Amino acid sequence: MNSTPSLATIMSVTLAAVSCSLPAQNNQGFYWTVLRLPAIEKSSARLGVAGVFAGMDSDICIIAGGANFPDQMPWEGGVKKRYDDVYLLQKKSGRWRWVNEYSKKLPEALAYGIAVSTSKGLFCSGGEKEDGTLSNKSFFLHWLPSAGELSVTALTPMPLPLANAAAVSYRSGIYIMGGETEKKVSDRFFMTDITGDKIVWKELPPVPIPLSHALAVVQKNEKGQDCIYLIGGRRATASGISDLHGTVFCYEFTGNRWITLDPLRINGRTISLSAATGVAAGNNEILVFGGDRGETFHEIESLNAMIAAETNQAAKEKLLLQKKKLLTGHVGFNKEILIYNTHSRQWKQYGILPFAAQVTTNAVVSGKQVLIPCGEIKPGVRTPLVHITTIH
Repeated sequence: MNSTPSLATIMSVTLAAVSCSLPAQNNQGFYWTVLRLPAIEKSSARLGVAGVFAGMDSDICIIAGGANFPDQMPWEGGVKKRYDDVYLLQKKSGRWRWVNEYSKKLPEALAYGIAVSTSKGLFCSGGEKEDGTLSNKSFFLHWLPSAGELSVTALTPMPLPLANAAAVSYRSGIYIMGGETEKKVSDRFFMTDITGDKIVWKELPPVPIPLSHALAVVQKNEKGQDCIYLIGGRRATASGISDLHGTVFCYEFTGNRWITLDPLRINGRTISLSAATGVAAGNNEILVFGGDRGETFHEIESLNAMIAAETNQAAKEKLLLQKKKLLTGHVGFNKEILIYNTHSRQWKQYGILPFAAQVTTNAVVSGKQVLIPCGEIKPGVRTPLVHITTIH
């Protein structure tokens, strides 16, 4: 995202909307309103989905695709389902309302792809298909107000299939970093200019390390230059135990280079963070909502490795029970709201989310408002809620 208003004062959100709950407040003055995905006939996406394509096209917030476990939790044999549903939220006179929720579908069921808001519509690319393989297809979702419909325009595919990559739009360019390929986690960095009718992909200097589930935000550095800040992420390894990152990298558009900055550190302690949402605030801050610190994630991965290696059935059953208890007792992801100052390069905690933190989703900016749609709130559990706050 290119920019958001200043974070100087946080005011109450007063929206009249379908299925809206009472605002919730955290201890720093954020006020939130809550919307719930509307019902779509024969779709279980209303149970909640993660990995949605989400962003703005004019006054329309598009929420599309995503995945969940509609029948059972994955550790109980549940099968992940991807969706092609499209939900539209329209803002009129300060009110958000669901519109046109039944008439349009994605070209196919997809989740965990790339979505960035542009002047031509919501740019979408990649993601997991229903059979679990990855896509490299790219397309625009664009609202046609005169027809009251959403158009889907196919674009030149990405150079390789990707899921859980980081992406931003900047001026007329789309920039895509890292992500998961069919075989490994990527460090490749691509961009394309959307000015013309046909897009052409260009490869830029690689990200300093391979990573997925990172947060990318455009903000100004201490010199006043626009840069991409790439925060956190993780990398699956052959051992089954992922590398978790608290890294902060800065890509300078003017120099076409990456700079490694000090890692994410709160109160003198370096922390890991992946699958978080965030937006730029003012001219030198990045606001980060939630994310996974990775402690329980690592425990689960370690148990998976032990279960796979165990040959004694009784011992294997004991490990499986231990894993189930860990998963069912999961309290949810990190709920901290963090601020990063790109001039001082310092982090600080700003508040606590008053609801379950949503990961593997996007924070969407509409004027002075930030929307966090759907996402995962516990292992195997997705939310159908859209949380909205206002930054003045």
